[in-house]
Amino acid sequence: MAARLKVKGDSIERWLGWNEEALSEFTFTVAKVFGLCRDGAYLDVESAADLVGIIRLLERSGYRTAVLEEAPAAPSPSVPEDVLELLDLSVPRLIDVLAVGEHDQWLPALLSAEEGGKTRKTAVAAIKARMEASNA
Repeated sequence: MAARLKVKGDSIERWLGWNEEALSEFTFTVAKVFGLCRDGAYLDVESAADLVGIIRLLERSGYRTAVLEEAPAAPSPSVPEDVLELLDLSVPRLIDVLAVGEHDQWLPALLSAEEGGKTRKTAVAAIKARMEASNA
């Protein structure tokens, strides 16, 4: 279960450095440190056990955490480029193209790519709706 964890609190970058030994038992990467005073970070965590451990450690130190989402998987390299280019369409046009059903086998890859890119709520909803319809 790969997940993205958002951490809020002052000097997170410094805290991560100070707690390097305690954090060494967990598998994660710092995806991004943000804020004017480095008051937050996104961590990509590899497993559920690591996620729970990191959250406990952070919260004991006064940091607020939130699991944002399962980290989107990279699209499969076997997905044809023309299929991925569907995500460049406007949402109404994407809905029309998906309705035909010609690209149903690529729906999970399209969803992953959309969530990892623009993350248009209506496009995500349209892909999910098509996935449900194609499984019915």
